[in-house]
Amino acid sequence: MKYLVLIALLFIGHAQSAEKDHKFNPADPAVWQEKPSSAAAQAEELHKALCATFPSAECPNASGNQSDIEREKQRREDNRRYNDREKHFKN
Repeated sequence: MKYLVLIALLFIGHAQSAEKDHKFNPADPAVWQEKPSSAAAQAEELHKALCATFPSAECPNASGNQSDIEREKQRREDNRRYNDREKHFKN
């Protein structure tokens, strides 16, 4: 009896799925193409990339997220680089 009910449910489910029109067409190339991101999203990604590459030049507020120790370490590193350049150009 259980098997007859199961077969009947499968048959009814198959009949109902055949009646529905399927909206997904895997042959449609628009389904598989990536949607281009908006100009605002592209600008945001560019800004994040620039902040990661040049944190002090492009993102002056990014240093506000640093602790005092990190800020002091960055200041010393900047001074060291500046002094190295000065020595290089004087010679």
